[in-house]
Amino acid sequence: MVNLSNLIDFEALNKRALIQYPSLLKTWLPGGTVKGTEYTCADIGGGKGNSFCVNITNGKWSEFAGNDSGGDPISLFALINKLSQYQAAIELSSQIGFDTRKPLPSIKKSEPSNQLPAPKDATAPNFSHYKLGEPSAIWKYADADGQILQYIARYDTEPGKKEFRPFTWNGNAWGSKGLPEPRPLYGLDKLAANPDVPVIICEGEKAADASQSFGNDYISIGYSNGTNAVSKSDWTPLADRICFIWPDADAPGLKAAEDVAKKLREVGAAKIRQLDVSEHTNGWDAADAVESGSSKEYFDQLISTAVSVKTTTIKNDRSEFKPNTIQPNFNPAAIPQRPWVIREMLMMGYITQLIAPPGVGKSMFSLLFGVMVATGSDSIRRIDRRANVLVINNEDDLDEMHRRLAGILQQYKIEPGDLTEKFHLLSGYGASHLIA
Repeated sequence: MVNLSNLIDFEALNKRALIQYPSLLKTWLPGGTVKGTEYTCADIGGGKGNSFCVNITNGKWSEFAGNDSGGDPISLFALINKLSQYQAAIELSSQIGFDTRKPLPSIKKSEPSNQLPAPKDATAPNFSHYKLGEPSAIWKYADADGQILQYIARYDTEPGKKEFRPFTWNGNAWGSKGLPEPRPLYGLDKLAANPDVPVIICEGEKAADASQSFGNDYISIGYSNGTNAVSKSDWTPLADRICFIWPDADAPGLKAAEDVAKKLREVGAAKIRQLDVSEHTNGWDAADAVESGSSKEYFDQLISTAVSVKTTTIKNDRSEFKPNTIQPNFNPAAIPQRPWVIREMLMMGYITQLIAPPGVGKSMFSLLFGVMVATGSDSIRRIDRRANVLVINNEDDLDEMHRRLAGILQQYKIEPGDLTEKFHLLSGYGASHLIA
């Protein structure tokens, strides 16, 4: 069957529509206004207001009330007219007089692929390298049936430096050639054998093995080729799975975690949670946790305080609706605990509002609990999670904030050095700060 959408040059059509975007928007969403680079209106029906916003230069749009968003003129036209992307492209091309057809891709002769499982009776490859020597570690990638897809060998070339080499079956013998994209995840055989067990996703094979050593309540898997290769792996085996992302504790690791979460949303993971590694640095991961002697209790605490990551994505004019059916193996003990920062008062991932009459101490209260969270002190209330704190006060100047802070430090015998790089003040007195 021919996929008709493959015959349409969506990119070219969007570029052409952007040229005429201001005039098109006045027709599609009548009654709106242009403010700088944005066209704003009341809603998807148009009218005066600012709940619906379209960027006239890049095509991105969003409806704040309905929580819909998109990135191009075709998706907006489809939403307004309740059309599929293909139908919207056809009608839009007719409206602006643009030929959407693109030439059919040439068919290339198939080349031998090295994405073949090795025969069950195949002996392991010779991992000795003429230049790198003997490997310090070897990891086996198997498919859902347990057949070998590849080996990854690690070579420690000198202190602090390492190199990796893949070994794949080319149909006749082992060769040092990587698998084509999308590459398999590390641990597909464990996933297939445990379809209802929550999954922990680590960066790399070593971390995945270390995470698995904390027990079999979770299946620990990894992805290959480092932080910049998330998009090159096949994440579809994690559809409908409960997933925990264990990022490396550094900037690249946290960025990779964002990329993993995006891929999990795309394939339809049931739940996505991310472990909080903010108290660690220098790329700390599961392997470091094991090497430092972290206990099973510490691991359980790390899991229980994992923060939920949004799993729903808006697809054109509708959201995917997937009711959750309670299974016979429903386990209340596996439900993550609420991510309290201050027990029964302040929770990670949520907005907490404090309301009281003027002059009763809201600003002092905020400073006090900010200090407790930054230092981890339980002097007032139980602090479940120590974190960096920024207190913004748009009513008092910095001197007044410092006076109140000094009283808190004196009362609770806290050294100023305990707050360095952990507690921050920002006064908006005279020039208010807005967080949106």
